[in-house]
Amino acid sequence: MLNQKELSILDFFNQHDAHYLKSKTIAHYLGVTEKTARKYIKQLNSWLDDEVAEVLSVPGHGFMLKVHDQKAYMAFYHRNKQALEEKIDITSIEQSKDRQYVILKKIFFEDEAFSIDEILIELAISHSTLLNDLKDINRQLTPYDLALKTSKKIGIYITGEEQKKRHFIMNYFFVERLQNNLRSLGEISKLLTTISSEEILLIVIDECRSANLTLSDTVILNIVTHIALALKRVEEGYQINFDPSFDPESNVNEYKAAIKIVNRLRKRSSLELPDEEIYNIALHLKNKRSKSDFSAIDAETQTIKDKIIAILRRMETESGLPLSEDQILLNGLIDHFSPFLTRLKNNNDLANPLLDEIKAKYSAAFELTKKHFSEMAGLNQFAISDDEWAYISLHVIAAMERNIAVEKKDTLVICATGLGSSQMLKVRLENEFRSKLNIVDVISYYQINDLSLKNIDLIVSSIDLSNVVFKIPVVNVSVLLNDKDIKAINQAIGAHTTMIKNTNPSLGTDSKCVIPLIDRYFDSELFMISEQVTDREEAIELLINQSIKFDQSINIPFLKRQLKLRERFSSVVFSDYVAIPHPLEGVCHQPCVAILITPKGISWDGKYEHIKLTMLMLPDRLGQHQLDEVSKMLLPLIEDNDKLQPLIESKDFTSFRHKLILQLTE
Repeated sequence: MLNQKELSILDFFNQHDAHYLKSKTIAHYLGVTEKTARKYIKQLNSWLDDEVAEVLSVPGHGFMLKVHDQKAYMAFYHRNKQALEEKIDITSIEQSKDRQYVILKKIFFEDEAFSIDEILIELAISHSTLLNDLKDINRQLTPYDLALKTSKKIGIYITGEEQKKRHFIMNYFFVERLQNNLRSLGEISKLLTTISSEEILLIVIDECRSANLTLSDTVILNIVTHIALALKRVEEGYQINFDPSFDPESNVNEYKAAIKIVNRLRKRSSLELPDEEIYNIALHLKNKRSKSDFSAIDAETQTIKDKIIAILRRMETESGLPLSEDQILLNGLIDHFSPFLTRLKNNNDLANPLLDEIKAKYSAAFELTKKHFSEMAGLNQFAISDDEWAYISLHVIAAMERNIAVEKKDTLVICATGLGSSQMLKVRLENEFRSKLNIVDVISYYQINDLSLKNIDLIVSSIDLSNVVFKIPVVNVSVLLNDKDIKAINQAIGAHTTMIKNTNPSLGTDSKCVIPLIDRYFDSELFMISEQVTDREEAIELLINQSIKFDQSINIPFLKRQLKLRERFSSVVFSDYVAIPHPLEGVCHQPCVAILITPKGISWDGKYEHIKLTMLMLPDRLGQHQLDEVSKMLLPLIEDNDKLQPLIESKDFTSFRHKLILQLTE
């Protein structure tokens, strides 16, 4: 079995398909020396079957993964990935971080305590090596007020409050996953046996919307993870504690929403969540909700507001900008400071994935923020990390760029990293595209619905939406909007303008591009025609069953939950006659598109009665092949009924393929 470093090298190669990578680049990615990186590459090559894949080495160019048999390679990759996640071959663990992961996972998810002799035998390591690993674990636990204890009678165990244990679990096991919100539900699901993560997510979204609680998608996912941990620990018999400082009477909306969430969770999971969990969830909602209306604020918030204004006035003197008069900046900082102060009091630093970029591109604003806010009354008692200063500086950077005059045009911005970075991305877009874009709204992914997409011409998103198909062009960007992002947006604007000017455009795509794309994703085994299917449920069932024959690795319940979740956000019906259902996450080894033609038309949720072409798009788990290539190719076609009709009249796959190529290239 591959170890973690070898699998990480495969991941890195997969991200840079058919490109040479220098040993220095690979070493930096792994966090090791070049010599060590070359050792791992050599080990990896020894595991690979030359007929399946091999790592090529060319002096002056570096290393490249050459895959000869894609299907066999994918099976090899997923087999090793699953084995490593489950730690099936525990003797292959070489790195101290991997050993620590096994120990912590065993403590938190398997046994509350276990003996030293047991783990020495299991990991096949010396007593001194284990002691060093335990010291490292203790250093990681200390900021959470947790401690690793050893006892001859009890064994190895962790002491501390349940809430802080759960916070550590969330950060340690999930923080990397949470950087890409849309693909993390599958990881969370591995904890659960009685309810899916998608069901938890839908419950949270439903009740937060009903209570008019506005949360970012990162926050919602944090709450889903928090609930998943609670359910898992209740299932294993752990006691759930709560923060007694929470006052239900002062936070009625959050408390009522939490009651409804817990009641629905009890019903759906068949687990008797204790009432204490209501307080825990309500506290999450209280600390994370957006305070967009400050017309009536409490005394504590007013104190924070006054302190922030005082700091902004000092910054004005140095920067020459009217920062204290910027209401967006002021409201954003007030909203940020409530959970920020809570984290400081609990010694819970929040990692900032944008830190390096902010320091590189906005060092002056970063230093200005850190210099003045470090003098703010109440903050000088804490040791605040640069990650946290970077979050505050995002608000200041956005305010600075708002001082540039802009002319607005039309776009929906989707952002996951919070109010400060959302506002900064919005302003960056307005400044860069002042004559081309109007930023209609900035929302989180979980706020997307058909209404929010109405009359929108372009989506700019800081989270990866490559597996999600919309009628509208989507450009994925960095929050800091680099040159590559600007070029991509200009290209999207140019393509959209061309289509608007020509009311009946010829798609005119080069057949050299179209044919390989169609042959990669479409297959005769996944093509069906039916006059018996009458509605959406039957169509989905038929397409899934056929897809299983093509790729037996597909998990049917997971796929169905993903399809349901995707439709919850916005319709997958793309014209009067076409529906394109698809999951948010990868579900198969090989990406593919399953086709169902229903000449008589079928009903889709009672809203659309004449769907004649249903395309089930299934992305791969590795994310190596992006189905957005197919959706971009198909979207102009499926909205043109004249071009659709010949496809719907196809009698077999050969005819369908020929007509599809013809329509896309004529």
